Amino acid sequence: MDSKFTDSAYSLGEKNTSKNLKIYSVIANIIVTILIAQDIADVIYTIVNRQNYLDECLTIWLNSPSNYTSFEVNDICANSYNITLVTEIVGDLIRAIILIYFATVIASYAVSRKEKEMRNSGNSENNTGNSTENSTENNENVSAEKEKEFVKKLDP
Repeated sequence: MDSKFTDSAYSLGEKNTSKNLKIYSVIANIIVTILIAQDIADVIYTIVNRQNYLDECLTIWLNSPSNYTSFEVNDICANSYNITLVTEIVGDLIRAIILIYFATVIASYAVSRKEKEMRNSGNSENNTGNSTENSTENNENVSAEKEKEFVKKLDP
């Protein structure tokens, strides 16, 4: 009884493969959109809170024992902020490119699988009753091709 259930579940999954891949592709696109929106929001947050970042940096540097003047500390904090912002933007761009790439791969695979299923369903309708004849002809053609390749290798 278990094998009947697994066989029917497997065939059910096989019949809806392109549909399932399409759903998976849509979900992946939604996730990618959310993640990219989050990255954009993070960059905007960093830009908007620039002054808070600089004030906190100044407080830390001025309260620590160092030989830097307040002008040098301002410069250090400004450079630190700029490096943080650039690093965040570059990292987010790389992440976006990777996310978009994989979402595109999923979508293109879903489309190619759908096309393959369409071709197979068209072929199965046209080949009803001729499957044994076609497989015998294909086997003979493959055997003939292998024989020709073998003969070519033997001839000097």
